[in-house]
Amino acid sequence: MDTTARIVGIFRDEMRLPAVSADGNFFDLGGDSLMAENIILAVQEAFAVKLQTSVLLKASTPRDLAAVVQGQRHAGDLSRLVTEISGGTEKPAMVMVHGMGGSSLFANRLDDTIRSRARILAMRGMGLGEGEAPLDDADEISGLYLDAARSYAGQTPNIFGGICVGGLIALTMGLKAQTESGKRPQLVLIDPPPLGSLWLKPVKAGRDAKARRGSLDRQVRFWRAVSRVCERFGLGRSVIGRKARRENFKKSLTRAFAGFTPASYPCDVLLVASSQWGETTLADYQKWLGPEASIRTAVMPGQHRDFQRVNRDRINATIREFLGLE
Repeated sequence: MDTTARIVGIFRDEMRLPAVSADGNFFDLGGDSLMAENIILAVQEAFAVKLQTSVLLKASTPRDLAAVVQGQRHAGDLSRLVTEISGGTEKPAMVMVHGMGGSSLFANRLDDTIRSRARILAMRGMGLGEGEAPLDDADEISGLYLDAARSYAGQTPNIFGGICVGGLIALTMGLKAQTESGKRPQLVLIDPPPLGSLWLKPVKAGRDAKARRGSLDRQVRFWRAVSRVCERFGLGRSVIGRKARRENFKKSLTRAFAGFTPASYPCDVLLVASSQWGETTLADYQKWLGPEASIRTAVMPGQHRDFQRVNRDRINATIREFLGLE
């Protein structure tokens, strides 16, 4: 659920109305000072932001208030999310997006040839830094990451890659970049999850989707609450504080991309899959392709866990060939 939709729900609940539109004006709907305080408190709790009740004077609709919330959550130097593994502004920028844990260290396994011929920008997860709030909307996450990469590189990159769920994020970043620039991006997906999977991994048919969504919602609420308590009492750097921040990030990220499939668009995809996931993921991504997209695939032996480490040399050789970096 995106930020505007969640704030629509807060307006509806706190004002006890049967329905509220995204452009419903707080004052026209009969809002009073007590409702204003309750709405702002609920928004602060939901998005881990700090707002004054007076913000409703300039952002009196859910849509406008969502813009304020997003602006505050994205405030600051977005380039803090990016680590440059290899430099050179004359080289093509290649953005590599973190996996489920949010760490960008996996990009260090790219070999010297790739590093010497591309500007590698490794993206870590938003929400892992102390005081940061994780995002839980796929469109918002990919948009923020693209902004961060663009801010760091000085231009919109055209090569996006990622490991595990980072492949889905990279796929969505590529869509946004292609829509903006009209250029055909190259995508390097390292053992990504199946498209549209609520579990972000291959599972047997017949699993209870409704129960899965309910479970994800409960997990997000729990770890978000624990994180807020830790931050409130200055425990952000403690063992429990760091664990709560990691779990809050992972559960929010999972909920954002559970069941998600971006629209197809003109692009060139390299999909490197483990033998554990490959049978499912190859079929999914080949079905996803539109008439203007192409895909090159490679299946390598091993389990999803530690797949890149075990197959490092073969993966690097496949990436070099795909990007023409031989």
